[in-house]
Amino acid sequence: MVTVRALRRAIAHQTWSAFLICVAQLILTLGLYWCLIDDLHLTIATTPCVTLAQMSNNTTVEDAVRLFTGDGITMPQISDTFKWGQMALAG
Repeated sequence: MVTVRALRRAIAHQTWSAFLICVAQLILTLGLYWCLIDDLHLTIATTPCVTLAQMSNNTTVEDAVRLFTGDGITMPQISDTFKWGQMALAG
């Protein structure tokens, strides 16, 4: 879900790390995706797509939410990613 949106070889390591940290915070904080969608008045796109992230060292969790909602990432997908991450860490 994350790596296809970021061409790692084309960006600096620090920028890549900043993006991954924001996405991890978003996925690992239950309910944060929904709260930010509501707070930012966003709508999840109905047609899924994959957009390359416009990353910088100042990437925010809100930037990740805008990217994911624009690409049609749903609440169940974020929830499944959280569950997969928990299993991977426990395994």
